[in-house]
Amino acid sequence: MSPFEHAMLAVNGCLATRLQEKWGWSIAAVAGVSALTPDWDGLTLLGSGALFAQAHRVWGHNLVAAASIGVLLGLIDYRFDVLGHCGRRLRRWLPDPPRPVQWRVEQHRSVRGYLLWSIVAAAAALSHLAGDLLFSGGMGLADWELQLAWPFSPRGWVYPMVPWGDVGVTLVFAAGMFAMLRRPAGVTQVARVTLIAVALYVLVRGFCFA
Repeated sequence: MSPFEHAMLAVNGCLATRLQEKWGWSIAAVAGVSALTPDWDGLTLLGSGALFAQAHRVWGHNLVAAASIGVLLGLIDYRFDVLGHCGRRLRRWLPDPPRPVQWRVEQHRSVRGYLLWSIVAAAAALSHLAGDLLFSGGMGLADWELQLAWPFSPRGWVYPMVPWGDVGVTLVFAAGMFAMLRRPAGVTQVARVTLIAVALYVLVRGFCFA
């Protein structure tokens, strides 16, 4: 999966649960950012190609690391409103939306909020692993397994359904995003339809790819 697809999978998953209606769009934003965090192990490419081959899809792409970093990011964002500050700065360079965006509903911090933010962020990070399990191979490349139980087990996992470079899911997410812009009042319904369309595409593409 591409970074765009990872982020949109998490954001649509959050919107489909209607959490933004009660907690504001900040919770969808933290889901999108958290979904990208397992790829931190790709920074090992700055060290050497050999280190990248050893670390990528291992150090950050396992259940313990992904969930832990997701929880940490969720707690930090809920406490300090990091994405909120970034969003407010970004709005200086963007036109005003057609309707007011409720970024964050509650102003005080609560145990329930900390728990919810950490769960959503961890689930979003884990969705990255689910995506990488299904998107693999193609274009003459071998499947790249994920060591989900690392460092406790070196066993690799992969269930290739969609080859790398396939733009079908990207187009589905892009269509869903534009539909939300046209119908901001129906983002929950659009998110659910988008996720169903993605799941159907992966299933159909998987049978063709096999």
